[in-house]
Amino acid sequence: METAFTNEDVIPVYAPPTGMAQYMALRDPAGQITDFRLVLLNEQAQIAWQRPVDELVGRSVSQLFSQRDAQLLIGRLREVVGTGQTVRFGMAYRREPDGTEPQYTVLASKLGDGVIMQHEDTTDRVAIVPLGDGVVATWTDISARKQADTLQQVVDNTQAGLMLARPIRDKTGAITDFRFVLSNAYNARMSGRTVADLTGKRLSDLFPDWQQDALFRLYVEVMETGQSQRQAFFYDRYGIQGWFDGSFSSVDGCLLYSYVDVTALKEAELALKRQNDLLMGIVETGKAGITLFDPIRDKSGIITDFRYVFTNAVNSRNTGRSVANLTGNTLLSVVPGIAQTDWYARLLHTATTGENEAFMFSYDAEGIRGWFDTLFAKLGDQVLFTDLNVTELKAAELARTKQANLLEGVMNTTPTAILVHESIRDEAGQIVDFYITQLNQSAATVFNITISDVQHRRVSRCFPGLLNTPLFEQFKQVVETGEPVRTSVHWGDEWYDFSVARFGDGFVAAAQNITAMQQYRDQLELANHELKRSNENLQSFAYVASHDLQEPLRKLISFASILQTQFADTLPPQVSDMLDRMNSSAERMRLLIQDLLAYSRVGTQQDSVKAVNLTKLIQDLQENELWSALYPYKANLHVGELPTLLADPFQMRQLFQNLLSNALKFCPKGTAPVVSVTSRLVDRAEVPASLLSPVRAGDNKPAGGAFYEIAVTDNGIGFDEKYLDRIFQVFQRLHGRNQYAGSGIGLAICQKIVERHHGAITATSKPDVGSTFRVFLPVKTPP
Repeated sequence: METAFTNEDVIPVYAPPTGMAQYMALRDPAGQITDFRLVLLNEQAQIAWQRPVDELVGRSVSQLFSQRDAQLLIGRLREVVGTGQTVRFGMAYRREPDGTEPQYTVLASKLGDGVIMQHEDTTDRVAIVPLGDGVVATWTDISARKQADTLQQVVDNTQAGLMLARPIRDKTGAITDFRFVLSNAYNARMSGRTVADLTGKRLSDLFPDWQQDALFRLYVEVMETGQSQRQAFFYDRYGIQGWFDGSFSSVDGCLLYSYVDVTALKEAELALKRQNDLLMGIVETGKAGITLFDPIRDKSGIITDFRYVFTNAVNSRNTGRSVANLTGNTLLSVVPGIAQTDWYARLLHTATTGENEAFMFSYDAEGIRGWFDTLFAKLGDQVLFTDLNVTELKAAELARTKQANLLEGVMNTTPTAILVHESIRDEAGQIVDFYITQLNQSAATVFNITISDVQHRRVSRCFPGLLNTPLFEQFKQVVETGEPVRTSVHWGDEWYDFSVARFGDGFVAAAQNITAMQQYRDQLELANHELKRSNENLQSFAYVASHDLQEPLRKLISFASILQTQFADTLPPQVSDMLDRMNSSAERMRLLIQDLLAYSRVGTQQDSVKAVNLTKLIQDLQENELWSALYPYKANLHVGELPTLLADPFQMRQLFQNLLSNALKFCPKGTAPVVSVTSRLVDRAEVPASLLSPVRAGDNKPAGGAFYEIAVTDNGIGFDEKYLDRIFQVFQRLHGRNQYAGSGIGLAICQKIVERHHGAITATSKPDVGSTFRVFLPVKTPP
């Protein structure tokens, strides 16, 4: 067998060894060494014990030695592990069963978290060889080569890598490389080589560029400082991959490196950490609050309180306290009032009996408010408490209950008959019938049935023949399309307003007795028909009467004019005066009839809607109808920028002719009339709401969102605004006919025209200052 190291590497110190044993430290939870366990021994050590190996390996020093010897040996070995120094001492071992007590000289060296111990009963020569994290000494009375071979067998059989390397320095003394002096078989296998391949070789020859490796820098640091180091690290170079726990020491100018492959342990540790992180992630990100309580007992064993061992962020939010303020504190110091609740009683029950408790709990005190779905479970002597905040769900449940109670109350008190149906379908999915799942007393009364007789029964059995009626087809259509249906149904001698709407895979039907309403509606329709016919007759009469009245007036005016022109010289003055008065009265009558005719036409003529340019319309009025009122009196008419809108051209002409005629007519004598027409765009909100009411407008069509405000302002005599409503009424005048001519119908015509165009008209005025009439017409852009 080839020796793993040469005699040059053996340091002669003492005399021959007889046995070797390896011990591992045993520690308490605080990390203090309490004993040592025998894990490995060689043949000479077994002979010295004179006991089988299975009675030795795995036992502690306290079990193997007498109390006296054990105390001595544990103290010495604890010193070796604590200081890392090799210790030599003598001790006597009382051997069983022969009762002899040989004397031994012991040499103990640290190895990992344990000790390699050699013992001798002779004073022969000793060879000390560096090994592990200390010094291994072996002694024998045989040759140094046999001693080396024995030691190599022990080293090769250990489940740890061992390597001894001597530094190589340059001329300046700097370490540039290392040469293998010693390697065990485990280390050789890890590097993918044999012990022979490694021994005596430079590390750089075996591992190129290894000076760039972090291990090289660590080797150099240990050799330069003389300080031993221990590190756990991950290595992935030269085909070596894994986690290693290594010890690095400087021994007699050489680097001693021992290591253990802890990859499996590290992977298990990482897996455990991942599992723990996953568990903590679930605990901290879930919706449930989780708390672990440790019972606090008095001397008699009675539970007096609980201590928070663990709690998550969810429970922290539920209680309004931070995790730090909960952990380690007692429950009753955090929430004193909880002791008087059923929750605390159940916690005590679980802690005492071990029985799980699951229940719904509400609390509203000490900063905690809500409903919680809770569970207590016994874990050893502790209690695990989980709670889910269901306040929103409970509120929704209470709301649903309230809504259900309200619905039931409504169904039981409403006079409307209500029936809820669920579809019955065949194998092809076609609706063939309905179940009546729910109905109220009003429905039972209407159909002359009892609730118990029809509830949860088929419609076809409760109402024979219904499946063959159009009503059944309407029911099916509502369920299939989702479109509700509302109709009037004649049932028996009564009329019902019948509404059907889809509800799930069925429908809800509501029926309300409208017999009286139907009778009233029939009467109203009859009255409306009669009123419409009466209005038509009245309008026809007004039109015909006003038209036919003009013929005798024309003759009367014509004859009066002939008398005044042809017989003026022969008529007495009194007759001429009477003829003048008769002619004036006839003219007023003609004007009145014309205005009445115009007023009636506003309501009877069909609208002819066209684009009307108001600027051109007023210019045309200036040159024609208004010419005789403008030029003789030197009137000034100022027309601003006016819109083009969709309207009846004839009625717009009537509207502005009347407004401008009034503005020119009601001007003080001796004063030149000044009239201006302006326009601006306004929002609906700026139009007085009362002026746009459907009743006043005579139409239910709503006006648009924007309006043109057209203002006609004059410098006339004005009026007191308390008479504002009066001036728009038919035949209403604020001045006598002797002062200002007119029929009193002009402004009434204006209002009727504006309302037919879904607009409004109003005025502002002050006596002797002037008036402004404002016309609001909806914006309708011409195509």
